[in-house]
Amino acid sequence: MEIYLEKIRKLLKDKGFTYDTLAERTGKSRSTLINYLKGHTKIDLETFLQIIAVLDIKPADFFTDDSLKNYTENLQGDTETKIYLKELETKVRNLEKLLEEKERQIRLLQEMVELLKEKNG
Repeated sequence: MEIYLEKIRKLLKDKGFTYDTLAERTGKSRSTLINYLKGHTKIDLETFLQIIAVLDIKPADFFTDDSLKNYTENLQGDTETKIYLKELETKVRNLEKLLEEKERQIRLLQEMVELLKEKNG
């Protein structure tokens, strides 16, 4: 889990975000975010997605980094953490697929609206 948190902390630093800025943009308290990103509290999926959205990173892109994949695949010891990471990665990928489908549906609806406007206009 630490490598994921480390990546988020590095991205925050690289993009010039403070915990205060992140708290403002996610609606989470500064202390809650610090606890998540220092590994004191397990980060929930909703907060994880909010944070990477603030960082302007797609969920699947977050996990495509080879070092993260290798870390997850070769994680030793803490089986609970390994299971949690795999579940989190699977949930993120499923949500991204759902989002892509919803975006496709929105585009189709927008096309239908345009056709109806042309027909009635």
